[in-house]
Amino acid sequence: MPARRRRSIRAQRGLAALPPLNLAACPSGSVDQGMVTAEFAVVLPAVVLVLGLSLGAMGLALDQIRCVDAARAGARAASRGDSYGAVILVTRRAAPSQAQVSMARSGDLVQISVVSPPRLARNLLPAWLQASSTASAALEPSDPP
Repeated sequence: MPARRRRSIRAQRGLAALPPLNLAACPSGSVDQGMVTAEFAVVLPAVVLVLGLSLGAMGLALDQIRCVDAARAGARAASRGDSYGAVILVTRRAAPSQAQVSMARSGDLVQISVVSPPRLARNLLPAWLQASSTASAALEPSDPP
């Protein structure tokens, strides 16, 4: 009896036989090598956006701390009775760059406000998001001459 060859399932269904997959032709031995590159190219902009937002949020948090410190320093200087120019100078030195400083006085209470726009990732963060702080202090009685 002659040896009968079994027909493959593809041949039985009338489908053309595909050549065997040659893994030796791929340098890494993987067929999905290009897939990783495409997925990385799609995910990379999202990673950059998240990194930018994270850096912007950290910068804004640091500016908030500097605004609090600047407002407190200005309120202390004003409560000691320093001049308006000296209070603004002390406050601006401790505040972030481009911060707006204002001083209000009512009776024996002085109030210092510091507002700073975001410096890092300014275009990624909303315009209403700002670092700000207000500090109040009572004026100390001055010594009679």
